[in-house]
Amino acid sequence: DGSSVQTVLRCCVSNVTIVSEVRGDGTHGGLVGVNNNDDMVIEHCAFTGALIKRVDVMTDCCGGLVGWSNGTAVVRNCLLSATFAVSSTGSNTFVRNNATVSNCYYVNALGDVPEGATQIESETLSSGEALRLLGSAWAQKIGTHGDKCPTPYLESRKATANYVYNDGTGWVCENYLLGDKETVEIGLDFTAKSLTYGRTFTLDDGYYTVYVPFAIPTTNGKLYSCTCVNAQKSEAVFAEATSPEANTPYIFKPTVTQLDLGSNVEVKKTTDIADSSNGCLRGVNGFLTFTDDNRDGCYGYAAESRDGYKAGAFVRFGSGATVPAGRAYIYAPEAVNAKLLNVVIDGETTGIAIPVAGGVAGAAPCYNLSGQQVGEDYKGVVVTNGKKMVKK
Repeated sequence: DGSSVQTVLRCCVSNVTIVSEVRGDGTHGGLVGVNNNDDMVIEHCAFTGALIKRVDVMTDCCGGLVGWSNGTAVVRNCLLSATFAVSSTGSNTFVRNNATVSNCYYVNALGDVPEGATQIESETLSSGEALRLLGSAWAQKIGTHGDKCPTPYLESRKATANYVYNDGTGWVCENYLLGDKETVEIGLDFTAKSLTYGRTFTLDDGYYTVYVPFAIPTTNGKLYSCTCVNAQKSEAVFAEATSPEANTPYIFKPTVTQLDLGSNVEVKKTTDIADSSNGCLRGVNGFLTFTDDNRDGCYGYAAESRDGYKAGAFVRFGSGATVPAGRAYIYAPEAVNAKLLNVVIDGETTGIAIPVAGGVAGAAPCYNLSGQQVGEDYKGVVVTNGKKMVKK
């Protein structure tokens, strides 16, 4: 306390639960109760706990960070993700009395909201979007097992996996780990000095759908973009992508069992499903379930043969079908009546092509354009050994 004395609070986080027993004016604050100094600066600080009252009292006149400031308070680059259960009467979301607020963010309001404060959704806290807004003094471990919200940077956490911080040139991460089928929500672009993706591929004649927040180098295999869906022929047509991009769904023909991504991988902010399209191919960031309400025109890639159809086609979803994170599906409402969409790559229909074992030619089965095996007496267009022909 005292006049003409500056108080500076920097990089402080309060995660306490304050329980008021005061009836009326509580003058409680998440960081400071009362500031009696002429000049107070609060920067890069957060209140992530709770300010509540005892059930038999009614407390009002509180501040999210400071309960009351007699002197001038400057608050900048601060975060308020606390919960409040006191009265909003006479309260202020950040500081009661004499405060200038800039670049501050809150989830829940408490009474008046000052200029310079912006409300954000709680979902932005864990993804890194709030981190980007707060600036370079902050950092966060992002991902499924990451931090619930950003906190001021700690040198001791720098080497922690998935810890994103600002090195003065931009957002970076020493080692980013992304598990197979792991839900991905990334709210900012950053450079991963090292990146490990946990999905394993097998080197056979099959293809995979992929959707990841970084570009897959073509040294790992060939990636194909969906150029169109031909509803009349029940075909999904793909062309090779020579310059793959992040957050873009592809069909992938790997030449490696584990992706080799090199160093300094550019990881990009993830997008919603509706914005992740590549032609009719849509990428999935999380676990997606289809029902009778949303499955029309949607087709999932069949990696294995079943239900009379060969592997390698996109089959119409039934109710209850699922797509995990990191995969893709086709949305083609114009083909809603088709049971499956055969994949055409470089003019060859992969979904109903049958490789000949041991390289010895034999009498290969014939399939119609719906992917169903037909007999020798069938008339019309058939596919055998990946080639189309007309049987008369």
